[in-house]
Amino acid sequence: MTTVPFKAIRYNQSKVPLEKVVAPPYDVISPKRQEELFCLHPNNVVRLILGKENPADNEQDNRYTRSAADFHKWLDEGVLKADEKEAYYVYEQTFNWHKQTYIRTGVIAKVKLRELGDGIYPHEKTMPKAKADRYKLTEAAKANFSPVFALYESKDNVARLLRSIKHRPSDISIVDDRGIWDKIWVVDEPSQVQRITEAIQGNDIFIADGHHRYETALNFYKNHPDIESAAYVMMMLIEMSDEGLVVLPAHRVVSLGSYSDDSLLDKLKYFFDIKPIDEDIDKVLDLLHHSQSVHGFVMLLQDKFYQLSFRNARELTDLDFDVTILHKFVLEDILRIDSSMIEERVVFTKEPSEAYKLAGAPRTAAFFLNPTPIEALKRVARAHQTMPQKSTYFYPKPLSGLVINKF
Repeated sequence: MTTVPFKAIRYNQSKVPLEKVVAPPYDVISPKRQEELFCLHPNNVVRLILGKENPADNEQDNRYTRSAADFHKWLDEGVLKADEKEAYYVYEQTFNWHKQTYIRTGVIAKVKLRELGDGIYPHEKTMPKAKADRYKLTEAAKANFSPVFALYESKDNVARLLRSIKHRPSDISIVDDRGIWDKIWVVDEPSQVQRITEAIQGNDIFIADGHHRYETALNFYKNHPDIESAAYVMMMLIEMSDEGLVVLPAHRVVSLGSYSDDSLLDKLKYFFDIKPIDEDIDKVLDLLHHSQSVHGFVMLLQDKFYQLSFRNARELTDLDFDVTILHKFVLEDILRIDSSMIEERVVFTKEPSEAYKLAGAPRTAAFFLNPTPIEALKRVARAHQTMPQKSTYFYPKPLSGLVINKF
């Protein structure tokens, strides 16, 4: 990869309280949360990344044009301002998960765009509707409001270098509404910039989160080769061995269409050994966690849990994982849900409680999965293959609004 420092656009903390203007990435903001963020502060970044739709929207006035107008207005008003020097931005997130504290550290940089598979590897399929949405926003605003989350392997001791930078007080320090402590160090001293460049330059990149944003950036540059700065996309780069990497599963809630509960169970018997589980959801999830050596998952169907274990494990390759098995044999072969129907018939959530609640609807099933290992991501990407959409959920996601890249 080719990385360069850049003059980021950041909120002017003398004009706005930073904790009230940042937000999660657009794809995890529910309609309810969107409304809360709109009300939290008139300059909240949600107005840029996920504007509201109005009944009277047209080609000249819509959520994307309004986002672009707000962006330029805030720049003119000094609410947002560009840094004076080119810099890298060391980003640390301290968070708790399952009663354990983690610290994850990455570097936000501009990375030169390349065709996927040429040093930059995806691991998930993307969805056309989401890409079209992000493209319209990029076309209107000509900016990256959120970094693509990517992993890399390095032979250099990047962790030691980043620790040395973090000895001084951070330039940004906030606790967000999730209880996560977000800190950023602006690294613009030439010798430190050079050391970071040398440490991370030339490594392969594996996209962890932000596949739609990466493909959007690539398509935008192809359509606008005259905008030289659009040849780069903003990324948060994290070393694969970082001790703060936490991967969660994205559970699935699926509309069964014409299938009844009994007919679905009959079909599933062709591929899976099915065992009813008479436990509450917490014990079911614990059982799932302790059965990671078996290919399978747990299904919730009309308030009944079932453990599904794949019968023909010998037929699987080293590129087949639980989420792949679910999509191939259940969603595609049985329910006939192809990639064009995913957005209409499947809801993704990292919250087991939400999946449980949504599965209460008629002709609906929830599928609970174990997380996909990071090694699996790398293996699939290296083989130029992709997993189904939302195969991984890296937690936590980087905040939107801390650092912005304008073309």
